[in-house]
Amino acid sequence: ENNISIYNYGSGSLNATFRDSANDQAVVGSQGVDLGGGVHTGNDGILIESAGTSAFNLTVLVDGVTFTAARGDFVQTAAGGNTIQNVTVQNNTFHNTHVNVTSGGGGMTISGGGNTSDYTLNYNISNNSFRGAEGSAIVVSTGGQSADISGVIANNTIGVNDANRPEASTVQATTGASDNGNGIHIQHEKFYGTGTLNHAVRIEGNTTTDATGSGIYLRSNNQPIDGAALGTPRAEATIRNNIIEEV
Repeated sequence: ENNISIYNYGSGSLNATFRDSANDQAVVGSQGVDLGGGVHTGNDGILIESAGTSAFNLTVLVDGVTFTAARGDFVQTAAGGNTIQNVTVQNNTFHNTHVNVTSGGGGMTISGGGNTSDYTLNYNISNNSFRGAEGSAIVVSTGGQSADISGVIANNTIGVNDANRPEASTVQATTGASDNGNGIHIQHEKFYGTGTLNHAVRIEGNTTTDATGSGIYLRSNNQPIDGAALGTPRAEATIRNNIIEEV
């Protein structure tokens, strides 16, 4: 289902590094299995989750890896409980050639949430190339009761800027984000409890083309599941020097 799956809901720490080298080219492709009739299994290239009541400390580095196929996400991380996560995804190639990408899949996702959560999440997504998503290329989706989230999304290339089409390409080999997906998608949702969700993000120097939705999409919302106004979702975004074309 996933090439690599790591789940930790206890205590302690984990330093997980996925890196290319000159002598051993790292390639991750989660094609899954053809079950007949065009039905394919398969989900993520790398899936890592940490949560629980202990402040489990997770550090993830994905550096210089060639990702060729994922039915779900190339990389997905999820923070919950009282975990502390530091996630760096840099210098990678995410070009999806999977023949049956699930709707909304094909990119990468950084996420956090949980109705009793109080987590810390720091992320850096920089200098990557994305193509072939059947949804948004880069997704950061955070929620929960309370959290401190800080991120950088910088110098990524999404889609193919060929300057020949006024609209977005939906051809898998060149599209940045198809099926009404966004190039960069930030979603910050307050559902539970009286705490505060803080999310600060800098989006700078990215080139987003061939997105059938928005080049950059930001959402911060307070919508408790019981209908009562609870807590505060606070999002602060700095957006500068990005190129958005062919959308």
